[in-house]
Amino acid sequence: MSKTISSLLSPEQCGKLLSASQENTDVFRKSEGVWRRMGTRGNQVLSNYRFLKYWRMPASLRALIDDLLPNNLMENSNEIWLLHFPEGGQLDRFKASKGLFNCLSIPLNSSGKFTLWQDGKPQALTNTAGDAYLFSLDTEHEVPITNQEDWYLCFLFLHHIEVVPNA
Repeated sequence: MSKTISSLLSPEQCGKLLSASQENTDVFRKSEGVWRRMGTRGNQVLSNYRFLKYWRMPASLRALIDDLLPNNLMENSNEIWLLHFPEGGQLDRFKASKGLFNCLSIPLNSSGKFTLWQDGKPQALTNTAGDAYLFSLDTEHEVPITNQEDWYLCFLFLHHIEVVPNA
């Protein structure tokens, strides 16, 4: 189960979230030690990104997210976070052992790359700011090595929650 949702956020909304995120990079955590998610290649390939979970965000950033996003996304999600991939960053190919959660990942800037596996084959996607990828965490996915800074706003939903972003 995976799909792309076009224009979930407008370019203006993405621009506001991107600016606010960039202004708060000092509170993002590095993906190292216990904060690093191990991908399919284990310790041979270390994921390199920074993250900020919703409840650790400065109040102004949380308020902006609350204001800009559809209420049903906020009310139905189990977790919300921002991801920042520096140039040369990556998220190693990952697949959860169980499909307990679905992920909604929204690129805040364009031209980055995201890969989802479908029917055992990688599908390379080029990010468009405001479009979203909805997929089960037991679907293999990765952010290949970046050639620019890339930013994502992500949500987790229990698998039985229907994600209707524009409702």
